[in-house]
Amino acid sequence: MKKFIPVFVVLILMALVAKGQEERSLKERRIYLWDVTLSTKGYEASTKDFTGKNIYDKVESFLCREINSITNPLCEIYIIPFQDKVLDAWYVRADDNGKKDIIQRIKKYKDHPITNQITRTNISGPIDYAVENLVNNNVRTILYVLTDGVQNYPNAIKGKQAFIDCLNRNEWLKNDNLLLCYFAMTNDANDKGIIEMVKKSGGLVVGEEGLKVTWLEIDFPSKVRFNIKDDSVMNISFKAGKDVRVPSGMKFHIETPADSPIRIDEDVVLDNLCLSVKMEGKYDYAKLKYVLPEESEISLSVSLCNAEEIKEKHQQIPLLLRPTIGLVLVNKPEKKMTITLKPSENN
Repeated sequence: MKKFIPVFVVLILMALVAKGQEERSLKERRIYLWDVTLSTKGYEASTKDFTGKNIYDKVESFLCREINSITNPLCEIYIIPFQDKVLDAWYVRADDNGKKDIIQRIKKYKDHPITNQITRTNISGPIDYAVENLVNNNVRTILYVLTDGVQNYPNAIKGKQAFIDCLNRNEWLKNDNLLLCYFAMTNDANDKGIIEMVKKSGGLVVGEEGLKVTWLEIDFPSKVRFNIKDDSVMNISFKAGKDVRVPSGMKFHIETPADSPIRIDEDVVLDNLCLSVKMEGKYDYAKLKYVLPEESEISLSVSLCNAEEIKEKHQQIPLLLRPTIGLVLVNKPEKKMTITLKPSENN
């Protein structure tokens, strides 16, 4: 007797397979924490009038330009406007319809009554919200914080400490798949203590000029393979997105751990979207092949040496998305062929 699987079961299975494939191909998430306090429109609490710096339109233009520049249609976009608390959370995929929809919402928000109320600024609250609800260690995520001042919620003294505590307690900042971009868009936001904490946490600090330049995402493969017998040079390819202008003269420092059997500690210039690194073993091959297993992995530390030069000369802010690369050392045993000669029975 033949057994038949109901059509709806087949459809469910197909849907689950498709969803799994889609999730596996999803590699990118961008979260924008958007300060929409009244001070971004120039309101000064000290004068109780609009005598300050109005940056609202610049930030709005930056958000729209950023979103339009995303080329991966599976990238997830979250816009989180905040004041003394999270006001909303908008989500779309970065396909044409999604980008169009969220840009319209951004442009309309200026006229929303909530953006014209006087409140304090709470930055740690939105960061905690994003960490608890949106940050996934398996998805490459860029977390943008766009603000015109330091945290003054619940008051100036406690607010600053609350933001520092937020950075201290969030271990996710050390995750290689996450980058924090802190936009200090006015002099008030350029608080020395805050800036130092963001940098110490592995974040990138950008001034208001960051709203005028383009972003250069630098992404190397998660792993590269190197055969200790046959290879003398390790090549690391640079992944550049479609229509991305890669400046010349980008220099990277590549380094292996001190206890690594392979020694690398040098500056390498990117050439034809590739870093070519000469390998040097602590021992000669005859000894190295007995020290290492057939395959082993060590970590390569990668850093950009001339980020400021790239920023000034090419008007691009480089984002190194993967500061650590896995180096797989291949130590396959030599293949030997044994030939046995038997005497002929006729002899």
